[in-house]
Amino acid sequence: MGSMNEWKEYRFDEFVNVNPKVVFSKKENIAFVEMKDIDAANKFCTNSTYRNLSGGSRFENGDTLFARITPCLENGKIAQVRNLSDGKGLGSTEFHVLRGRPNISDSDFVYYLSRWNEVRDFAEINLHGTSGRQRFPAEAFKELVLNLPGITEQQSIAEVLSSLDDKIDLHHRQNKTLEQMAETLFRQWFVEEAEETWEEVRLDEIATIQNGYAFKSGEYIEIRNDTLEVFKMGHISPGGGLKSSPKKDFVPRNSSLNRWILKKRDIVLAMTDMKDNVVILGVPALIDKDDHYVLNQRVARVVLKPDAKVIDQLLLYYYMSGPEFISTLQSKASSGVQVNLSTESIRESSIKIAPIKKQERAFPILNDIAEKQEKARLQIGLLENMRDTLLPKLMNGSVRVTNI
Repeated sequence: MGSMNEWKEYRFDEFVNVNPKVVFSKKENIAFVEMKDIDAANKFCTNSTYRNLSGGSRFENGDTLFARITPCLENGKIAQVRNLSDGKGLGSTEFHVLRGRPNISDSDFVYYLSRWNEVRDFAEINLHGTSGRQRFPAEAFKELVLNLPGITEQQSIAEVLSSLDDKIDLHHRQNKTLEQMAETLFRQWFVEEAEETWEEVRLDEIATIQNGYAFKSGEYIEIRNDTLEVFKMGHISPGGGLKSSPKKDFVPRNSSLNRWILKKRDIVLAMTDMKDNVVILGVPALIDKDDHYVLNQRVARVVLKPDAKVIDQLLLYYYMSGPEFISTLQSKASSGVQVNLSTESIRESSIKIAPIKKQERAFPILNDIAEKQEKARLQIGLLENMRDTLLPKLMNGSVRVTNI
């Protein structure tokens, strides 16, 4: 094997350019990236235009942003940057910027290297500072030594993993299109075409509302065959729906938890959010599988009663997904450092119900879209599992690209 493919030991900061210098012109409009612009499920971050050049991390297209603060680091706030205006950007001071070094490391490979548990675990172990505001110092990278491939093999590894991420991204975009289609159709049929004669009912007239179980962190265990995944507020994506890659905790399966085990198409919604950044409060999601999750406290489950005036959970989900319903629900929240919903405020919220015949005409179309979304989510899960299984094996050399 040629020298470009030889594996050798590197100190991380010798292999990766950490917080490289980036020079801006004062006349430039700079794309700004905040921590909220990074989703652990997505390889690339989003950005917004920003004009003020006074401080923050600086980066260029192809660089990796690596969260250095808890809990963002543990939550996988790591993303690669692309499509920046003028190829440059400014971001939160809570990022380390990582870039490949010429003839030593490939920047696409550096992104996947930063997601490897050897690097992430090292960073988490070396967090410093007071509880809740701990940070990972850049100097600590000098202590991390890794055996890494030559640049030719790095590029091949990055190409394999990128191909999986591209497929994942395609399915996410397809699902987004389907979601928008369903929301548009529902709004037309059940909001814009609503009539004065339609009955308005409180939610508790047609559904039961249940709060979750108060788990303690000491109850969490490693995943095994007889565990349940704890469904937390962090499983709900801002804007609604399930987050693709939430932080996961597991508890032993126990008969005492049966009443909190979720079923496919149960509706769940967060009951707590941060006052200064309300993104998930009262926003619903549909559970995607049976007998897998157990409901955590401060998440409500909403389930239709037998013989309810809404014919299916899916229709109730779309009723509850409407911006008017969510806004009304959020207006009932108690305020402090956090905003909180009570189960009573959820129960007393109301919806205007279409006649059964109209529901029966609309449901098959909306259900068909929902089933397509479920298939896409299944594909996303399989691809993510393949990527996450391959990544550490490619990084430690136990699987070589030539063997894939």
